[in-house]
Amino acid sequence: MASSVTRKADFMIFTVEGEFSIFSIAEDFQIFSNALAEVPGNILVDLSQVSEMDTSAVQLLLWLKKQCGDSSHITVDVRSGSSAEHLLKLYQLPETQLGKLVSTGQG
Repeated sequence: MASSVTRKADFMIFTVEGEFSIFSIAEDFQIFSNALAEVPGNILVDLSQVSEMDTSAVQLLLWLKKQCGDSSHITVDVRSGSSAEHLLKLYQLPETQLGKLVSTGQG
């Protein structure tokens, strides 16, 4: 697992690679919460390199949306056919609760 945050112009990119699960969620939460000292207008959550994802990761994404409120537009990028895409589609979360879900590439 490797999480990072990059700021570019008026948006922030949250990148998660490898496992995004209960085993890494405390560290991911710390990285995400430290980055939100100033809420950006646009957020891209890049999950395209996530190999495994569980419910704790979905909870962290919902927390991120709640922290940002309506002032931020969130886009979640997942690899087509990945476990992240399957899990997020299973939960059927509307864009108002999570943000826009975009599938890219092949899984």
